[in-house]
Amino acid sequence: YNYLKSLLRLGEEKKFLLALFAHMAFHQSRDTFFAPESTPLDQLDSIHCVPSQLTVPLALKWMLAFEEDDQDVLWLNRGAPDTWLRDGQRISLANAPTRWGILNFAVDSNLEGGTLRVSIGLDGANLPKTIRCRLRCPDGYELDGVLSANIDHSRLVSLSEDLVITPGTQQEIEIEMTVNRRAETR
Repeated sequence: YNYLKSLLRLGEEKKFLLALFAHMAFHQSRDTFFAPESTPLDQLDSIHCVPSQLTVPLALKWMLAFEEDDQDVLWLNRGAPDTWLRDGQRISLANAPTRWGILNFAVDSNLEGGTLRVSIGLDGANLPKTIRCRLRCPDGYELDGVLSANIDHSRLVSLSEDLVITPGTQQEIEIEMTVNRRAETR
C-alpha cells in the first residue's frame, strides 16, 4: 500500500486509481475481498495476510482524506475520480481519524444548477494550517469561483480544480462553488 500512498504524494491520481482498481479486481477475491500474501500457482491454497486486507480501506481513506507526512496539510478528495462528481452525486467521509481529530467531509454536486457544495468538519483542538480540497469536475464542467462560504474569503483560494483553505480555528466550514460548462474548443 505504500506504492498507492506514494502515487498520491506525487500527484499521480490516475495511476493511483488504476493501481487501486487493479488491486481490487485481481489481487482480492470477489465478494469477500480476501487478500492473500502469495500462493503457489499449482495450489488453490493461500495464506491470509492482514496487511493486504488493509490496502483497500487505507487507499479509500487516502483517496478522500490524505495527510501530508512532512507538512501541515490535509488533502480532501485528492484521488477521487471525476465521475464521482457527476450531477446529483455525493461524496462523503464520516468519522475519519486524522492527526487533527475526527474528520467529516462531503461534496454535493449540482452541476446542472451550477454549484458544488463542500462541507468540512474537524473536531480536534489543533487544525491543519492548510486544507486542500480537490474538486475535479467531470468532462464538460469547470470550477468558476466561490459563491458563498461561512469562512472569510481571504482564507480561500480557488486554483483550477483545487480549493485551498486556511481554516485558522474554524472547525466547521461550508463552501458553495460555482461551476460552469466548459467552453467547447474546435
